[in-house]
Amino acid sequence: MNAQAMIDEFLADLEEFATGAYLKPEEKEFWEPPFDPEAIPELRRLLERFSASVDSKHFGEQVGALEAALDEFNSKHFDAVIEPEEHEELNQLIANIAEIHGVDLAKVSQFPMFQDDED
Repeated sequence: MNAQAMIDEFLADLEEFATGAYLKPEEKEFWEPPFDPEAIPELRRLLERFSASVDSKHFGEQVGALEAALDEFNSKHFDAVIEPEEHEELNQLIANIAEIHGVDLAKVSQFPMFQDDED
């Protein structure tokens, strides 16, 4: 799977969650969206920009900038888009993108994102 397909899959899952597409019509009576699905294109731009710019030499700086951008993005959306449930998926997505671009996996493991406060 290429980087774009992985980004698309990650975002499709988030969109399904945001729109309640997984619910039956009768289950939507009292359901409220966890976040505005209009946030997804902005998240797509952040992830695609990261994917297009990844290189081994600057990976640490790039992943740090992505983490800061994702934190800002999520704060803007009341911390409702990227919740702890998505952290591992997002970490794996970033590791896969890095690997596709030839970043040494040892380098990738030096930059874990979204560490829980308990860790």
